[in-house]
Amino acid sequence: MYNHHANAAQAWYDALNNTPGLVGDRIEKPPASIHEYYQRWFEKDGYPFWPFWENIRSWWAIQKLANVKLVHFNQMKADLPGSIRERSLGFSTLRSTKPSSPRSSNTAPSIT
Repeated sequence: MYNHHANAAQAWYDALNNTPGLVGDRIEKPPASIHEYYQRWFEKDGYPFWPFWENIRSWWAIQKLANVKLVHFNQMKADLPGSIRERSLGFSTLRSTKPSSPRSSNTAPSIT
């Protein structure tokens, strides 16, 4: 989020801030410090974009929908390839054949 906000083009700020009927505060460039940025975000309940906890609650409320998958960071950290395979293929009709040996980086994954 910080990266997108800090590196946004002036045209982005102009489009947001100069739109007729602007509701709410103008979006200004963020502070140089990412730590200050997130401190402000938490203190001001998500300003200038959205409230952090409301965002979490909104996704949590729909977590059982077929097209939503919440993934815990520690699960992915423990087994990144398996987590990606399980979660991404779970949303499609494809099924994975777990490789029996490591592949080279230029070999396509085995999907049946």
